[in-house]
Amino acid sequence: MSVIDLVKLLQAAGILDLANVVIALAVAVLAGVQLYQLRVERHRRLKTALAALWVEYWRVETTNIQWAKEDLAALARDGLLDPQQVMPADASSAAQLLGELGMQAARFGGTAFASASLASQHARLLVKAADRRRNYLDSHPDPEQQREFEATWTTAAEKAQTTIRSLARRSASEFEDALLSTPKWLQKETLNLEGLQSDFAKYLREKTGSE
Repeated sequence: MSVIDLVKLLQAAGILDLANVVIALAVAVLAGVQLYQLRVERHRRLKTALAALWVEYWRVETTNIQWAKEDLAALARDGLLDPQQVMPADASSAAQLLGELGMQAARFGGTAFASASLASQHARLLVKAADRRRNYLDSHPDPEQQREFEATWTTAAEKAQTTIRSLARRSASEFEDALLSTPKWLQKETLNLEGLQSDFAKYLREKTGSE
């Protein structure tokens, strides 16, 4: 039974007079408008949260792609490896936004942040190992000692590099799963890549199969 039907029934029973009918209808309309506005605001907030998280995802994914191609050991030796690069720029804000998107998004996002944290920790260890290498070579000028140390260090650095790359890739994948765990109506917007020629646009075409 609709609100109008209920009002008519009450009026017929003599419970409501015309003034009360008008008031009841006005209240019902106002309540409906407020509920609609709340829904629109919530949808807007969720779309904004998802868009902000996609920005953060692509930053993390770019780091993942870069680290997959770069010689991380060489970057560490040259002082160019930034362990924080794989971490969210603002983890607390990102976590709050993921919470807005729902429990499943938050779960996948949490695992993504954990993987990123592990990748960052291993990267820091690689940077420290590069510093120790530099100090050892400076304090041990004997070529034979340096060769032996360099061989051992290179083997360990290659293992660390493999671990870092794996964790960075896992973090990016889990982060993407978090964003794809959102309600279907949030994912209706499609990419329009027609005419775009940047490397990123080409990458998106390959990733999404878009034309």
